[in-house]
Amino acid sequence: MTIWNFANPAVIDENNRMAQNFAAVSALGYPEDLPVLAFLSQQLINANPEWHPAHKRQLEPLDRSRLVVLPGGHYLHWTHSQEMGESLRKFLR
Repeated sequence: MTIWNFANPAVIDENNRMAQNFAAVSALGYPEDLPVLAFLSQQLINANPEWHPAHKRQLEPLDRSRLVVLPGGHYLHWTHSQEMGESLRKFLR
């Protein structure tokens, strides 16, 4: 699937607009009353140590949030669907 999507026109356009898009949303956050369950990859945290604290700060203002760190790479839903499903069930209770 990754190869199929690699370098298609939409992906190239998204990549070219990345800095512009980040700047456009940098001051945005979630509504305080929106429950948010977020998953992070330990591999990405290891590559960018600011990744975890930045996500924690993003969730701090929320009434109900949870941040789950799982071992693995970017596509956690491919390798940790069971753990993610269980976390979702617990979060929804």
